[in-house]
Amino acid sequence: MFHLDGVAKEYGPPGQRVLALQPTTLTIAAGEFVAVVGPSGSGKSTLLAILGAMLAPSRGQVWFDGQSIYDLSLADRAALRRRRIGFVFQSFNLVPYLTALENVQLPLLLNGVGPAQQRRRAFDLLEQFGLADRACHKPAQLSAGQQQRVALARTLAPDPAVILADEPTGNLDPDTRQQVYDDFETLHRAGKTIVLVTHDPLAAQRAGRVLTLVQGRVEPCERRHSA
Repeated sequence: MFHLDGVAKEYGPPGQRVLALQPTTLTIAAGEFVAVVGPSGSGKSTLLAILGAMLAPSRGQVWFDGQSIYDLSLADRAALRRRRIGFVFQSFNLVPYLTALENVQLPLLLNGVGPAQQRRRAFDLLEQFGLADRACHKPAQLSAGQQQRVALARTLAPDPAVILADEPTGNLDPDTRQQVYDDFETLHRAGKTIVLVTHDPLAAQRAGRVLTLVQGRVEPCERRHSA
């Protein structure tokens, strides 16, 4: 699925460069559930953005299913993100003036799917997450947990091969966090590759492998259980 070969990322002007991600060689197999943990500023979100074709490394190569991501054109990289890679964020990033149904339809619209098929797929996903009765509600009319589940449904709409999640439960209460963790486990059992950045040790325990980042360096991995 993913292979990083000597990938590093620096920020800042010449003479004031900060090494956010030290040279990293890493493979994430298809179907893995990987948690990425570490203190704030350790490079977790940088690593996730590089995997997600959103942030070019300063050096090294990133391969996705045998294709060098950052050798692709910007348009091809954007198409890869739309069709193969799903993102889930702490802030939900729902469009406030769209209903839950319309938010889930949005990536399908961007991928050129027809309106009727958009609505069927979006409603089916909301039903899957127990939100069919909230389809016509806007984000402000939903709880934080409901908003995150709408965001997860939107992520799944194009049926991506991989889900990259950046602190997806950071704004949720403990009970709702458990529900979202269960959702990720269900998706993993369905064959999705999941890379989850988290500060929550309970979330990391759900993963099959834990990567620890310290000052931009990936520590030796810990495998918890097989997929």
